[in-house]
Amino acid sequence: MLKNKSSKKFKTTLLKSILVCGIFISPFAFAENPLVTQAKELQTGSEKVGIDHQKAIVLLKKAVDEGDAEAMYLLGHYYSPSNEFSYVPENYKMYQMLTLKAAKLGHWDAISQILSDESALKVFYMAAEMKKEINALKPVIAKGIKNKDPKAYIVMSDLLDQPINYRNFSAEQCQWLYQGYRLGDIWDAGYRLRSCGDDDLKKMKAPSSQEFSQMYDNNVLKEIQTYKQIAQPTLKQKTDLLNKIGWNQAEEFAKFSEKLQKEIKDFYIQQGKQGYSDAYIYIAKDHLEFKDKKPWYEKAAKLNNPIALTALGDAYLYPDDEKQKPNPKLGIQYLEKAIQLNDVEAMNTLAVWYNNESKKEQDQEQAEKLYLHAAQLGYVVAMQNLARVLDEPESYKWASIAFQNGSRDEEILPMAYQAYAEGIGVKKDPKIAAEVQQLIDRIENNDQNFRKAVGLGEE
Repeated sequence: MLKNKSSKKFKTTLLKSILVCGIFISPFAFAENPLVTQAKELQTGSEKVGIDHQKAIVLLKKAVDEGDAEAMYLLGHYYSPSNEFSYVPENYKMYQMLTLKAAKLGHWDAISQILSDESALKVFYMAAEMKKEINALKPVIAKGIKNKDPKAYIVMSDLLDQPINYRNFSAEQCQWLYQGYRLGDIWDAGYRLRSCGDDDLKKMKAPSSQEFSQMYDNNVLKEIQTYKQIAQPTLKQKTDLLNKIGWNQAEEFAKFSEKLQKEIKDFYIQQGKQGYSDAYIYIAKDHLEFKDKKPWYEKAAKLNNPIALTALGDAYLYPDDEKQKPNPKLGIQYLEKAIQLNDVEAMNTLAVWYNNESKKEQDQEQAEKLYLHAAQLGYVVAMQNLARVLDEPESYKWASIAFQNGSRDEEILPMAYQAYAEGIGVKKDPKIAAEVQQLIDRIENNDQNFRKAVGLGEE
């Protein structure tokens, strides 16, 4: 690895290993698919188009069928377990598959996402399950470096292990970031270089971290001045500028940032008044406490937004505030409205309540029907719950289906193993059984390592 060399002689053994990975895959460098352009506008709304995620998803799926990498990356995020709002059923397997496909086509954000996911696994002492996928991406990265694409250099920084002090980058990471900066990426690379060590920057004959901070702030000030010259700035121009300001709380930025945030919020309030319910969901996401989200959910619920209906239904069944009593009647009413709109989380939430809170036989039967409906629509959580409530062999069949759809549930995986090992509910398959057992072993090892790391010891 590179140590104490100037940027003019910048090479590493990691780069050499990447460059010999075989046939290069052409990086993503095509004109944007019109379907994707329309979908992006629907995702945020605009002065001409109302925000509507369901319509955006339809367009993205069409673009994915056409092989568009950007569409794969954007659609994948809807399936991510970390997505706050479920416009489609959460499915880690779909998320991983779409992100990986986009990455293999040279989509830099998708590659960075995979590296970020892999890094998170390490942080939590979990087994890195994506080594093969990352190795498959090395030719893409190498092609980008060969073509002097600044994004490739930033990805190379991501590819290196983070140092112990997470706030700072290692010397090698800073080498790659500086190369990306010199190739023209003043925003991403420039922002990160502020967190490089001054000794490392000095050895590269680069500006200091303080100078990078000042240069970044100056660039933001220029963007603000340019923005002020626009007679009627668009929503996109406002959000782009807000992203560049970021978390900078310096006085010259903080007040302008607040102004932009208010204008953007006002924009979505107007969209909501025009009947675009996702606008209220957008506002709700900026609040941490449910009590602050609730007024916006109520507005969206009046427009039959399934996410809002489900959130309110759940809140009335299971109040956050201990002083507030549950209101099953109102909670069920909200959930039933969401179920009519095919919301899988509403189906699962109501089914759980029927199972745990109701003693009526018909409610238990209804719970199974709701789980089944949600599972058939692709909701992994409902698949897992079916495995818990059904009798053999159906319970084992659904455990195996949940595994195939990315389940990592420690209660369900042993059932999936037994299903494939003994042929219960599914065709006997020793190979898949071995895969399930390997996953179980990794999870158990990860849990033990994590407990040791935080000083909990053995149970």
